Amino acid sequence: MSISHAESALHPVYRISPSLCLRGALVVLPALSLLAAFYAGALPTAMRVALAVFTLFIAVVAARYHWPGAAATVTYFQILPDRRCLFWQRDGACGEGVIDDHLVTPWLVIMTLSLGRWRRRALVLPADALPAEAHRRLRRQILAC
Repeated sequence: MSISHAESALHPVYRISPSLCLRGALVVLPALSLLAAFYAGALPTAMRVALAVFTLFIAVVAARYHWPGAAATVTYFQILPDRRCLFWQRDGACGEGVIDDHLVTPWLVIMTLSLGRWRRRALVLPADALPAEAHRRLRRQILAC
């Protein structure tokens, strides 16, 4: 099946590269949360332990979906009309979701996708995850949705 140049230019497929910024955030933010939980003197010990366990759980889930090279990491995605987004994971799985919400800054794009009734997924795209022109084009495309 061939796609004309004009049609493919409207809906480009973005290839996500491993991001050093995302790796740093996935390591530093849980570490800071753990430090804050353990050094919060006003909290009871049971509360500090509960916060530490919850932080570790969230860190493991985030690393599973966002760590560069993990099986569930999104490697390619395409934004389609009607706020739909197709994505392909590293393990070969393909999914489609509706863009519910987004945050767009010059250095970061976050898209929240609704995959079904209770399932959601986020695409976190720092500026170093895409070439500069592709990141600029993505920001414009998201803001136009």
